[in-house]
Amino acid sequence: MDELSVLVEVLNRGGVVACPTETWLGLLADARDERAIEKVAALKGRPADMPIALLLPSAEATVEVAMPPSPDAQALMDAHWPGPLTLLLKARPGCSLTEVGLLRHSSGWEDRWR
Repeated sequence: MDELSVLVEVLNRGGVVACPTETWLGLLADARDERAIEKVAALKGRPADMPIALLLPSAEATVEVAMPPSPDAQALMDAHWPGPLTLLLKARPGCSLTEVGLLRHSSGWEDRWR
């Protein structure tokens, strides 16, 4: 089993993986797993109502976790994604994340998580 497969397996089991980012060390977890999100919040020492950034496979994936963006936010997404742009969007009703989530898109990951 290669290293990436091991990491994906940890994430699939609700685990958390540390990963270097552009600015610091990021904690990766499956955003669809409420227990995994709770683990990330605890490791970061964050209160449950503080948003956690999401790295999404595409701009289209925002519809799964967030309400439609404003026209201004959509224009920023169209102009700067994929890329290191983070936007604050309201979570969809029923989403297990906090009321507001931070969403970011980075290309190149989508095929690894299918």
